Amino acid sequence: MGVTLGSDALVIVVSEETGIVSIAMNGNLIRHVSSEELRRHLTTAVVETTPLVERLQRTMRRKSPVEEA
Repeated sequence: MGVTLGSDALVIVVSEETGIVSIAMNGNLIRHVSSEELRRHLTTAVVETTPLVERLQRTMRRKSPVEEA
């Protein structure tokens, strides 16, 4: 859970013994996550970070030198 505290990380935890799926995010652990809940959390995480990734890609393109043929 520590890795998710203060970051946008989402960690999927699967118990080896029980097979119970949990999600750690924002320093909290959500236990007994169903496949539907897991899909919803992952989709939300991707949708929320996509604009950030796109902005980073645009910034990187602007900073990289233009290659001439």
